Amino acid sequence: MALARGLIDGIGDLRSVMRARFGDNVRLVPIATERRRRWWMPRARPFVERDPWTPVADLIGWLEARALWARFGL
Repeated sequence: MALARGLIDGIGDLRSVMRARFGDNVRLVPIATERRRRWWMPRARPFVERDPWTPVADLIGWLEARALWARFGL
């Protein structure tokens, strides 16, 4: 129904569509989504912030809010 209404060009997976358009000699290279952890890389710590400047930014934000409240005598 979607094809008849012009919403899609057709139905197919990536490999079959690429082979239909460009021939059987198409070479698809998979891209790894996860990096392999090397022996020298630190282990991921789930409850620790990765950005070292986050506590500094939080402190500055707190100081700004405190200064605004102090401006109005609160």
